[in-house]
Amino acid sequence: MEEVFWCTHATKDHIIKMKASTLGRPDAESLPLAERVPLYTDWFMKQRNQKGQDIRGVLYDVLYTGKPENIWERIYAASKTEELWLPHYGINSIAEVVGWAQPETTPPRNGRTNKALRALGYPVRINF
Repeated sequence: MEEVFWCTHATKDHIIKMKASTLGRPDAESLPLAERVPLYTDWFMKQRNQKGQDIRGVLYDVLYTGKPENIWERIYAASKTEELWLPHYGINSIAEVVGWAQPETTPPRNGRTNKALRALGYPVRINF
């Protein structure tokens, strides 16, 4: 999963803003991204939602269960419902991964792409 985190802008953008203490480094006031991503990976892979899933299970369910036309409902549920939610992995990270994994279903989306589409005149919401 570390490679996925490195390749996902929304996730890296979040990781750089997290407290070093959350990543297991209470002694550090700041950490470069190169140190943060491996620490985040180790910490995050231990996180479970109420169903007992880690991020791999959540992403699998979003990507491969249900109809393709309902993928945005699954993305929303994975990031906003208590049962499926994982800490420090939001809707933009999930939507970006889904877009890279299934571009035929939905394009990669994150806060950055939403802002670009809005600047081009498309009526998209910047934040969910």
